[in-house]
Amino acid sequence: MDSYGEKLPQTTDPPKEFQKEEEKIKNTDLPCPVPYEEIHREVLTTLYPDLFEDLRFDFKGINQSFSLSPAMLTDPKEASETIICTSYYESVANFLDSHLMLATRVMADGKLNASLKCNLTKELRSIVSFDYKDEHSRTHLQLGNGGIDSRIWLPLGDDALLGASYIKSITPGLSLGSQVFLGGQHRKPALSLGARFDNDKMVVSWNTTSTGMVAFSYVQKVSGKVSLAFDNMYNYKSGEETMSVGCDCVFTKCRLRGKIDSNGCVAGFLEQQLDNKGLNFVFSAVIDTKRKDSRFGFGLSVRQ
Repeated sequence: MDSYGEKLPQTTDPPKEFQKEEEKIKNTDLPCPVPYEEIHREVLTTLYPDLFEDLRFDFKGINQSFSLSPAMLTDPKEASETIICTSYYESVANFLDSHLMLATRVMADGKLNASLKCNLTKELRSIVSFDYKDEHSRTHLQLGNGGIDSRIWLPLGDDALLGASYIKSITPGLSLGSQVFLGGQHRKPALSLGARFDNDKMVVSWNTTSTGMVAFSYVQKVSGKVSLAFDNMYNYKSGEETMSVGCDCVFTKCRLRGKIDSNGCVAGFLEQQLDNKGLNFVFSAVIDTKRKDSRFGFGLSVRQ
């Protein structure tokens, strides 16, 4: 019988070379996760907006790269059983382009905060922050590398801070990470472990640290305009626990965020669009039923 009559052996497994290529393709399909420090990002945006008291005026978007935000604010400080409120003025200026972001905050009492974010390469990013208060300064440097399916951050500081964090995508929705850092004069080490799962309908995040803090957050996307959020922070060493629940509602011309926590504190933040040219009205309210204290703020935001 000639060679044309021979039957080739049948197999259901592809060659090993094709299996390796398929594994590489599957690995590259995994998304790059959010930084480990931001695994609770959605719940922080919903439950902890930028609340303020008294007056605030934001002139954002003076041009494509520069924005300015002056404000008259009140800083409530608790002394024994009374709350002392001190008014102050602050000015915030931001500069942004495709590779650089500079944010500065100057207060009338001499406090200065500055942060510089720079994209050194497509994967490598650096963040430098500087704080000055009462003749004392503090500088932090962070180096971050974002790969295809993982991120690593290396924070350094002149206040004896040294650490590293790593997070990796395990599946398209699940990412696991950890963080280790040394801080303080005694250089005591601390370890943190965390996990995050997200899809089109929800975001679930959890992390715990060796210092005793355990944090859990959950955000449910009810629709494209409404989200519900819940978080729980528990310290298993001290036994302290705080729970918060809130919502984020985005309508055609306004956005409302509100929450209530287990300490009896109710907070709300409203952004109302006044015209089509970028003028917005901002209202902030905090009612603390436990301390019998309430704080309200009004402001205008101009965005181009």
